[in-house]
Amino acid sequence: MSLARIRTGVKGLDPIIGGGIPVGSMVLVSGPPGTGKTLLALQFVTAAVKAGHTAVYVCFEQGPQELKEQAEQFGWNAQKMERDGSLVFLHMWAHDFDEVTTKLVRLTKQTGKKPDIIVMDSITSVALNHTDTRELIHAAIKRLKEMGFTGIVTSELLEGQDGYSRDGVSEFVADGVIILQAKSLGRGTERTLTVKKLRRTQVDCDIHTLEIGKSGFSVL
Repeated sequence: MSLARIRTGVKGLDPIIGGGIPVGSMVLVSGPPGTGKTLLALQFVTAAVKAGHTAVYVCFEQGPQELKEQAEQFGWNAQKMERDGSLVFLHMWAHDFDEVTTKLVRLTKQTGKKPDIIVMDSITSVALNHTDTRELIHAAIKRLKEMGFTGIVTSELLEGQDGYSRDGVSEFVADGVIILQAKSLGRGTERTLTVKKLRRTQVDCDIHTLEIGKSGFSVL
């Protein structure tokens, strides 16, 4: 019996992760500033909504309006998705991170819809605003999986830093890890994507070239 998966909406990514993210899995997308973590998260969440899912985008840094405008640049009508009730932007302060799951339960009761897709962008600000970061993030990701969510968590990764996240725990709790990198080459930028792991999946761990076009990211 094949494993149910959610397609990422990123051309070329699904084939190297077995066809998509396994249902009920949380994937960490990490990389230095400017590598496109938020763009990839937006591409994933809007593609999932187009496929008939209901999603929540929890943002700790950029506001909902800025995110919707960014999505519009690539033809993803997040504004319409929000009006339809299929996509909810939940803007929270990092110091309220421990209330995320409580707000999600409240949201489900208010709307009458239970979202099955989630993005948390970015937990880096959480790591900078809490002393018990590891315990909070571990508990939150575990709880989201128990609630049946499939999704992406983004984190900043400093140059030369050990591990795959700013907090140092996300990569162990998450089912999957995707690393984005970007290097300046003359007037251009060389972007790459590497899948470090994805549980219950045979993945291609090579370093892949990543391009940004009119429709978002493509993995070559």
